[in-house]
Amino acid sequence: MAIRDIGPTLRDHLLDNKEFNYAHLVKFEKPTNEEINGKTSEKANTYSYITDGPFDIVWDDLSKDAEGNLNGPQNYIASKLSKVGPVSETVEAKATSLSITLDTAALGSSLSTPLLTFQTSSDYGTSISTSLGNISLASEELHALILSKDATAYTTYTNREVIVYKAILDSDTNALIGEPFLLFKGIIQNGAIKEQPDKSSSITWTLSSHWGDFSRVSGR
Repeated sequence: MAIRDIGPTLRDHLLDNKEFNYAHLVKFEKPTNEEINGKTSEKANTYSYITDGPFDIVWDDLSKDAEGNLNGPQNYIASKLSKVGPVSETVEAKATSLSITLDTAALGSSLSTPLLTFQTSSDYGTSISTSLGNISLASEELHALILSKDATAYTTYTNREVIVYKAILDSDTNALIGEPFLLFKGIIQNGAIKEQPDKSSSITWTLSSHWGDFSRVSGR
């Protein structure tokens, strides 16, 4: 019987039947063409970090980029991830699937402001500059489906990597208990937007585990 390695801290907490909360942490590869030596750079800024928890969660998955540099702790942003579908777990290496649903209420949001102020500091003192500006939502995990396919900056979302962790939280302090554990790792197969003008709007991404590529039947 296979046993998941969740570490002694979390294992002891669960064996003692103590109360806990939980949240999913989703690491979503952006539609980007940034590469290192012909491969995905895997840098921290080429991913989006979201959670279905009621508050932001900072966590370091100890991942490294393609050059071997640690990416460091990342802030998983709350209020974007609405739902994580059920995960089928087996001891056999075979293809599985998962769906995640994101709230698109902020899709297309922007803020125009007549004045933006920036302050920078250096060994020579502090300088302040101002300029006109427009601030727009930059969430590729939300707007990738509506990007123009003819735009030079467009890169497809298909086959982008998505990693889902499950974090167990203290029911009183909401602190992480042990380390979040890997729940699912796969690639995007397709996506769909659901519009409900009188209710809400959402986008659902369907994911396939990495074994999906191996189990796919080849043909003409």
